[in-house]
Amino acid sequence: MKGEKNNSLKYRVFNAVFVVGICMSFSCSLMNYFLGMKITDSLISFACGIITIGLYAAFKISKNYDLLLYPA
Repeated sequence: MKGEKNNSLKYRVFNAVFVVGICMSFSCSLMNYFLGMKITDSLISFACGIITIGLYAAFKISKNYDLLLYPA
């Protein structure tokens, strides 16, 4: 993020929310697995993490904040 020209507050918050969301999805998936919940519960949390990574990658490539704000 140091080399990026656009360091406005909304982009920093957007990046932070995505990183926290990714970490929470994968940690929730692991907790569900270790707590002995159904495998579908773990897979749903894991899938949310994968979708979030995809949206974050799309944001980084397109730099279109407004388009990706709503699905996130």
